[in-house]
Amino acid sequence: DAEVALDDASKAIFEAKEALEAAAGTLSKVGKVLPGKKREEFDSELDSLKSLVEQMEKDLEAGRMAFNRGAYKDALEGAEDLVGKAGTLKDELLALKDRIVKARPLPWYERLKRKRLEELRKQKGS
Repeated sequence: DAEVALDDASKAIFEAKEALEAAAGTLSKVGKVLPGKKREEFDSELDSLKSLVEQMEKDLEAGRMAFNRGAYKDALEGAEDLVGKAGTLKDELLALKDRIVKARPLPWYERLKRKRLEELRKQKGS
């Protein structure tokens, strides 16, 4: 049913938007301590994914218009395609959020602790 597929697409796009907001929020928090080049890379990747979400919203609106005109088959196919794309995009955004968190440099005490552990390993090995 085309109407159900359009609703599913709407939900999937909403979830992708939530993931986009989560990634943007993480970048705004963590970005302060990231090196400049790394921050710019994440910013540009986030911008490109944001434009994909916006395009999906336009495609969803076009699908709804097609449904209202009576082109149910077109609306159904477009909505099913959008569900898949939105799911993939959501996964990409969550992965981006994880990469942003992992790119954060360790605090000085964590670096010191790791350095000491590495020195102990070397001493035990020799």
